[in-house]
Amino acid sequence: APEGRIDWLHLDVEGYDPQLIMAIEDDLLPNLIIFEEFNLPEEEKNTIFTYLQNKQYVLFTESGCTLALK
Repeated sequence: APEGRIDWLHLDVEGYDPQLIMAIEDDLLPNLIIFEEFNLPEEEKNTIFTYLQNKQYVLFTESGCTLALK
């Protein structure tokens, strides 16, 4: 990452995590994203997981929290 660029994002925004992540422009997406998904409907969870995997992230999920790593 260029010097001074924040390269991680940790969200806990009461169910708005997917919308915020998908609103970030591709060139600004950090290499590490942590977000909660345990309260998301299954369809929304699948949407954000597929979105991140298509952006070359590997996902690790445990106890309703997901770590997405490029």
